[in-house]
Amino acid sequence: MALFVILLASLVTIVTTVSTAAITTNGEVAAALYIVGLAETVVDFLRDHNWSVFDETNEVRVIGIATCIILMAIICIGISIESKLQQSFFTIFSIYFPAATGIMAGANISGDLKNPQMAIPRGTLLAIVSATLIYMGTVLVSGSVWVRDADGVTRNWVVDGNILKPNCTGSCQYGLMNDYQVMSEISAWPPMILIGILASTLSSALASLVSAPKIFQAMAADNLFPYITWFKKGYGADNAPRRAYALTFAITVGMILIGKLDLIAPIISNFFLCTYTLVNYACFDASYSNSPGFRPAFRFYSMWLSLLGSVVCIAIMFVMSWPTALATFMAFAAIFVFLKKNKPEVNWGSSTQANHYKSTLAGLQRMDKYDEHVKNYRPQILLMTGEPSARPGLVDFAGSITRGASLLACANVITHAPSHRLSALTQRSDSRAKLWLRERGIKSFAVTISANNLHEATNQLAQSYGIGKLVPNIFFYGFKTNWAKGGAEKLDECCHYVSAIQAAFDHHMSVAVLRNRMEGFDMLDRGNRDAMKRASEQWPRGTPPRGRPSLNPVMHQELFRDRARRAVGQMGKRFSKIYTSEKANSMPSFEPPQNKQLSVPDMAINGVHKLSGASGAGLQLPSPFCVRIKKARIDVWWLSDDGGLTLLLPHLLTLERSYLEDAELRVFTVGSQKNPVMDSDKLDLAALLNKFRINFVDVETVVGIEQKPHAKTLETWETLITPYRAVGQRQKEGEITEHDLTMHKGKTYRHLRCGELLQKYSEDADLIVVTLPVPSKGTPAPLYLSWLEMMSRGLPPTLLVRGNHSSVLTFYS
Repeated sequence: MALFVILLASLVTIVTTVSTAAITTNGEVAAALYIVGLAETVVDFLRDHNWSVFDETNEVRVIGIATCIILMAIICIGISIESKLQQSFFTIFSIYFPAATGIMAGANISGDLKNPQMAIPRGTLLAIVSATLIYMGTVLVSGSVWVRDADGVTRNWVVDGNILKPNCTGSCQYGLMNDYQVMSEISAWPPMILIGILASTLSSALASLVSAPKIFQAMAADNLFPYITWFKKGYGADNAPRRAYALTFAITVGMILIGKLDLIAPIISNFFLCTYTLVNYACFDASYSNSPGFRPAFRFYSMWLSLLGSVVCIAIMFVMSWPTALATFMAFAAIFVFLKKNKPEVNWGSSTQANHYKSTLAGLQRMDKYDEHVKNYRPQILLMTGEPSARPGLVDFAGSITRGASLLACANVITHAPSHRLSALTQRSDSRAKLWLRERGIKSFAVTISANNLHEATNQLAQSYGIGKLVPNIFFYGFKTNWAKGGAEKLDECCHYVSAIQAAFDHHMSVAVLRNRMEGFDMLDRGNRDAMKRASEQWPRGTPPRGRPSLNPVMHQELFRDRARRAVGQMGKRFSKIYTSEKANSMPSFEPPQNKQLSVPDMAINGVHKLSGASGAGLQLPSPFCVRIKKARIDVWWLSDDGGLTLLLPHLLTLERSYLEDAELRVFTVGSQKNPVMDSDKLDLAALLNKFRINFVDVETVVGIEQKPHAKTLETWETLITPYRAVGQRQKEGEITEHDLTMHKGKTYRHLRCGELLQKYSEDADLIVVTLPVPSKGTPAPLYLSWLEMMSRGLPPTLLVRGNHSSVLTFYS
């Protein structure tokens, strides 16, 4: 049985040694194990020579604490000397030789070894094999010359090959099971046993006391757990973790005070086995993920051997003591859940990331085999937001639709000719957007592209963005609020904007346009004009500081926006007043940044200009779409059948984690005065919505949309389009002619009249969702924008939606 115990322990340690690719420790407790073993040996030696001061347990405590203090003094004073003693192959062998539980020592001090890839596996395996053979020889020799139990008085007689045991089992003072000094009694020279115990326990305890604080210091530096960053501070040239030494000393003393090796050993064994379980499984998981970065050079390594070692360790833990094993697993599970929930900001290139990649790739490949079905439709939004931090409201609204359950990508278009700096600029913009989105809690991707205009960018993204079935099906734009200012520049912008919407329809995409009352979404453009001017005056364009390369126009723009972003923090209270909703009782507090100056720090980093603010992500400005509105109402104007998207999006906005969660839904349709609406028509529409499983509170059919708009409405509309009316024969592309007005008179009246009906019935709604008109070919861009303007002017937030006539709703479950 003793030989089997040794072989099983050797099996576990050998398999774990082969699997050692992860570094972990329970060194704080292991040091106590070695020190208590040393103390018990010294106490027995003193008692054999009639030297005794206290009782046995207290003597173990006193000697153990004294030894721990001496070892800590050695570590704090001469850490560099102690490290040098463990740099060779044979030193690793000598550390592992005394027992099997020291196999992690090499990994713990791998930074101090000249060639850890060779020293650790060879030294550890040789130590384990040598120790196993010696332990087995010791068992055979001691079992051959010493009985199991003896009282020291009665002679053990042998009868028919069997030893007659004395009647003192459990109270015997001598024998292999009771006398800890057996090895000294049967050895040729007893002092050699004492010397060996002293050397092995001191060396092992010293190794644990050195390695554990270093690992704990690294954990504190990575900020894995709260309230431990105080321990990351190092001292001296070796960055010695003295604070961690103090913690290790306290834990070790606590274990020493137990005073009994037999009580400490089961606790230590459990944590060792749990550590070996994690090491083995980590190796198996890294291999199973097929990560190219995991390339163990040890030729005897096998992922299945690692898995077997992990299973064996768990089995032994529960066989030894299932309550202790269960408590240990619960402790490790709590640590895992904590790290999983808090997601520490460290990147180790772990096998978890490799598994995520593998499962994601496999899922995309499986999805690509199936045809799309209406029951599995999800709105996958490509949000043309520009820099996300500049338009937080637009991002928050789109996030309320997707809620992390479908694709959301924020696109930023840089209008700049190709250059060698463009790649660095787009990468920097992507990084800044990802960080901002993560800090805001929006589950979205970020993409930055270079294009001459919005129309070209829409074509590029529609053709290239996405992979497999994970591609956008909705292009989402913010409404162009400043289109009516007129001028040649604004005319070009209007044409590109409307052409982008047409391009999205041409690519069989759905389109959504969101208008946020009269304020728009670009908070920086609204709030930082003065700050931008001051930034421009402080560092005039074309005169960079001495020694720094000049910036191209795009980089100047990014730099000025960055400065303005920091300065606009002073206007946070004004922003919150702008966006105060009647039904939202509170808004998130907005703290201006501490650095209110527009001074520019060192912007040049390895030749690439640093374009971000102090946080690296931009300000987290408030928006009306990040605060839940209680008892909200959404009015849906379903003017034409577009596949059901006009109904689906407002339904998604009523679900959990949306700012309009549990909102009431009112559905409006339009009818003709020539054909009066019957109650049966309303009942049919209600039945249709019930089949679609759309929850609603009311259904209304409104008549009079074919009537001529009011004179005041027409007057307002004509004022809007006046800057874009063609004058004389010199017509510019995109300008509105008399022919255009005559040709689109019916559409114009219908859209203007629709705006009047929206004002009449939905002025007090929290959100209006209405069918978006399709910009037909040949329609002047300013004329189309005037329709959208009149439909949404002076209203609550209005979402104009148009599907691509593919069904997104179904009757069937």
